[in-house]
Amino acid sequence: MSLSDSTSSPLPRPVSKPWGCELSGDRRSYTFRVAQDGHDEQQQLVLYTLCLGPEARDEFHTVELTTWDGDRRDWLPIATLKPSVLPTIVLNGMEVTPPVTFRLRTGSGPAYVSGMRVPMFELSSEEEDEEEEEEETPERPRRDSRAPQNGAAKGRGASRGRKAAPKN
Repeated sequence: MSLSDSTSSPLPRPVSKPWGCELSGDRRSYTFRVAQDGHDEQQQLVLYTLCLGPEARDEFHTVELTTWDGDRRDWLPIATLKPSVLPTIVLNGMEVTPPVTFRLRTGSGPAYVSGMRVPMFELSSEEEDEEEEEEETPERPRRDSRAPQNGAAKGRGASRGRKAAPKN
């Protein structure tokens, strides 16, 4: 039996790939689209950091993004950075669905956006059923072995090796 036999999974595992773009005075916007190379694959873009380059001027640099919702495009500012105050921000895995456009609204940059491209696979009905079963099975709370088994509560301080207070 080989190592690959013991660790193989019946489901294909999505392979995440690093992604990043630079926004600057020369290139104020960048649009991320899913490659149309014959694969019918959906992807998510998971954003992790947005930072200014070391050559960024000490001014405010605002980065915003937009996704398309039919004919409507709303710009959402995601960070305003300044090298002397806040040169980097962590986006905590902010997920966006392509196509998405990033724009350097103010400042001259460079500003760097980084994250991961994560392929999304559609689950078959069997896989969905298995996931639902896992979600529906609640975990039982563990019984504390130190707790009294007969339901009687100990007196105040008795659990710390002290004598019970005398009753008046």
